Amino acid sequence: MDKVVSPPKHGLKLGLDHVYPENRVPNHTPRLKILFRRLPAILRYIWYYIKSKLTGKSIVIDMVKPQSAQRIYGRSNLKTN
Repeated sequence: MDKVVSPPKHGLKLGLDHVYPENRVPNHTPRLKILFRRLPAILRYIWYYIKSKLTGKSIVIDMVKPQSAQRIYGRSNLKTN
């Protein structure tokens, strides 16, 4: 049986040790219904991508060739000597 514990006299007792299940998928395949709703944005991006490549301008957010995040602060080499 679970033991009933009353809250402390001056405050609230919370169990903050709950672990949530990790159910995120960073790279998932979208369903066709979602693709049809996003089709205008996809076509607009394809047009922007082709136009910027032809004119030689750089792309602000490149979804075709994404780059991994680079470290800004801290040591670049984590080995300790």
